[in-house]
Amino acid sequence: MKAFVTGAGILAGLLLVLAAGCTIDSVRLNQRAQVYMEYGEYEKAEELLKKSLDNDHENPATRYWLGRCYQATGRIDQAIYEYGLAVRFAPSIETAQMAYINILHEDQREEESLRATKAFLAHKDMLMGEYVRIANNFRDKGMDMHYITTLHYAQEKNLKDPTPSLALADYFAEKGDVEQTMKALSRAFEIDPYYPGLAEKLGRNTYQEKTPEPTSIPEPSPLDKELRELN
Repeated sequence: MKAFVTGAGILAGLLLVLAAGCTIDSVRLNQRAQVYMEYGEYEKAEELLKKSLDNDHENPATRYWLGRCYQATGRIDQAIYEYGLAVRFAPSIETAQMAYINILHEDQREEESLRATKAFLAHKDMLMGEYVRIANNFRDKGMDMHYITTLHYAQEKNLKDPTPSLALADYFAEKGDVEQTMKALSRAFEIDPYYPGLAEKLGRNTYQEKTPEPTSIPEPSPLDKELRELN
């Protein structure tokens, strides 16, 4: 079986361990479990992680890695349960939150995944660049509703920054949704009417919204044609 844990995954896990304030014994057991997972030895990894939980039942790092172990071996419901505990014990840690959000989405539990996204955003104060990074990460994975949700949240948390409104305008413009594009552009205009390029975008979309679609002239019936010829 192909190893589920990558070098980047181990680094993220170590950051999770440090942020969670785990005990030394738990850290050592978790590190050994990660090595086993890297080589596809999930049964041994699971044994070590459960031993780690005996030392600290509410250890979010252990819950996260156990979730990774279950996910790698196809036990999705158990993985969701462990990720859910990880974010409950450490709601501000992005590594666990994103794993939880993503697996719910992949399991087609979209409403739960969006609720988890909103809960994550509510527990984490971020700069605008972080909101945009997370939003773009969602969009890269085809998670459009998560993308929109993140930018809407960024709007509410940064009332004087037009960045999320402009990002939403570009998104809706790509989708051909003129009404939502105008709504986002109008909000950006209220915040900063002198933002470079905003007036042009607003004018272009206003014209597009007001210009009616061309209508084709209906083909006359044979009766109409004969009457016109008589005239």
